[in-house]
Amino acid sequence: MKKLFPILLTVVIVFLLIPDREANSQKLDLSSFLLETYEDNLQTRFSVEVDDFEKIKTALDNGSKVALLCDVSIFKNRIIFWNMSVEDREIEIGLEKDLLSGKYNIIYPDQKRSLDSFEKSDFLEQFGDMKIELVPMDMLESGQKYTVRIQVKLISRGVPKWIKRTLFFWSWDLARSIRYEMEFSL
Repeated sequence: MKKLFPILLTVVIVFLLIPDREANSQKLDLSSFLLETYEDNLQTRFSVEVDDFEKIKTALDNGSKVALLCDVSIFKNRIIFWNMSVEDREIEIGLEKDLLSGKYNIIYPDQKRSLDSFEKSDFLEQFGDMKIELVPMDMLESGQKYTVRIQVKLISRGVPKWIKRTLFFWSWDLARSIRYEMEFSL
């Protein structure tokens, strides 16, 4: 037991000295969240903002690939049982810099856009009014209560799996994820 105590003490001290990556990560802000109907479909609109854009730009300039993940779910509220999932949509938008041409690429699920420069105003323009189509209105029942949940996170892509497995306790998110829920009925 006396030999085990110094080892445990050393491990505890090492973990206390490792800087907390969450403290260094920035925050995402979700604003202007809105549910609306568009062409007989339910869609959500929202804006994503970051508090320290320079961290993202530095990561892109250093060759990192970044992805903005938006997960939107609709649940049918039930009293006795757990809420039932109606729809779940995940949208991934990639951000990267072509180091040879110097252009910044924004890769949407259905298109790719290239920019000569990438400033905070460009980020706000791209992610200031996002729309995600959810379900046809005829899938939802009138008078039934539903919950819509959105989760957004900004992560690093392209980190080798062996590093992720070795440093499994390390967060690879560039910004802490945000989550928002809203209850609605028709």
